[in-house]
Amino acid sequence: MHALTVQYLTQVLFERGERELTASPSFTDARESWANPTTLTRPRPLQPNEGWYWDVLADGCGLLWGGCVESLVAQVAAGGYLPTSDALEGTMLYLETSEWRPAAWVLAYLLTGFGERGWLNIFQAVLVGRPQVWHYEHSLTPAAQVAYRKEQRETIIGTVRRYNAYIPIVQNMDFGHTDPQIVLPSGQQARVLASEKRVFLSY
Repeated sequence: MHALTVQYLTQVLFERGERELTASPSFTDARESWANPTTLTRPRPLQPNEGWYWDVLADGCGLLWGGCVESLVAQVAAGGYLPTSDALEGTMLYLETSEWRPAAWVLAYLLTGFGERGWLNIFQAVLVGRPQVWHYEHSLTPAAQVAYRKEQRETIIGTVRRYNAYIPIVQNMDFGHTDPQIVLPSGQQARVLASEKRVFLSY
């Protein structure tokens, strides 16, 4: 496992308290078949990490709520398992996408649904994991990978800003379907000091 992944697994399993996040200098989103025994010992190629993308220098604090976009779309469609607006008071939204690479309009529709419910005026911040662009069967060229990530970032910002001009949005974070991974303590406290470009999680 990557050293950063081990660090956050150790924190969530054996430590308590608030920890400041640090962005990994490199990452990978390549996957190999677990049916091949060499997968466990063969390092995957890494590429430089561009760091976090920030929008609006405001601070936020709240309990983490969210998950994988594809799963949340199903939850919103069903409607039966969603929290109430009152239950979301004082929360912070986190999102990430899988190797299926949902189109940008899927994120726009999901966030529009949140906005029309008034939730984007409830959330204290929006944290977004780095999108995985690698896929077993449908690979993208390096240029197309860059374009996909850029379109997703711009779509998230554009949709959220139609409903809330102030909450901080932090994207390209090390959680979700890429490696190394931060372990997000869903339901626990997070703080975003956008004025200092710092993020803290409580374990």
